[in-house]
Amino acid sequence: MGNGTWFSLSSQKTKLVILQKHRRSSNTLPSLVLQNFPIQMVNSYKFLGLTFDGKLSWIFHIKELKAICFNKILILKYLSHPRTGCNRKLLLQLYRSLIRSQLDYGSPIYSHTCTLNLLKTIQTSSLRLSLGAFRTSPHLSF
Repeated sequence: MGNGTWFSLSSQKTKLVILQKHRRSSNTLPSLVLQNFPIQMVNSYKFLGLTFDGKLSWIFHIKELKAICFNKILILKYLSHPRTGCNRKLLLQLYRSLIRSQLDYGSPIYSHTCTLNLLKTIQTSSLRLSLGAFRTSPHLSF
């Protein structure tokens, strides 16, 4: 904590991701060093809950988000069963807090990607469970 600042970097946690839309010729980068430790180059890195990958496709983030939301749908599925008996108002509130909050976090950043269709099934199935709609009913408008 020298230099009179309270800010320090962890050399073990620091990673390097090269962000580029199109793959260019592989120019050799000089090795970067922080506090006498080399900075490791990785293809993707999770920062503040968002997984950044080098191609900016967000595929790693969206697949992880889909897995997280699928586990939370199981809660809705159990609570929407007629025998356990939760009302629709409570189910919608659970949908908003468990699933919709996950889908909304960081969405302005990755909303331009074409892999967003992977999340459509999560959205549709969780809303159907919350509203009590049949699986054969038409898609809900978002």
